[in-house]
Amino acid sequence: MFARSCKHPITGCVQLVLASDMTRSALPVSAVVNTYCRQYDGLDSSDEVMQIVRQLESELRYNCRSDSMEQTSRMLTALRALGNAGLAAGHSTQTLDRCASNTDIPTSVRVAAINAFRRVPCTDSIVRILTYFLFYSLFFTAAKIIV
Repeated sequence: MFARSCKHPITGCVQLVLASDMTRSALPVSAVVNTYCRQYDGLDSSDEVMQIVRQLESELRYNCRSDSMEQTSRMLTALRALGNAGLAAGHSTQTLDRCASNTDIPTSVRVAAINAFRRVPCTDSIVRILTYFLFYSLFFTAAKIIV
């Protein structure tokens, strides 16, 4: 979208994500956030970026539970956008972990939550979370084969 992103587009992006129909703007905005955060080290915690991340997180509710198909669709968009946001999504690891761990929600939402980790820097907490999911999936695959 922008070869070199500066603070002005990020400030405008906040308003796009806060709009009532964020589903149309979330993915492009998250791409701008990713470019911005990669170019300017340490700005993944800037006020504008954090506003965008918090708004995306608010679409997930607690544990990614939804009351309707429309809410599930909004959650999937928010999860994809968090994955696109890259470094900024590192602030959402607990939320993503709760969504990915919730066995009461649709598999598509759990998979989207796991995919949202794709650009998050590999800290110890991320490695622990992903190792858990790898073990969990291998364990249950083996259990299905044995039974």
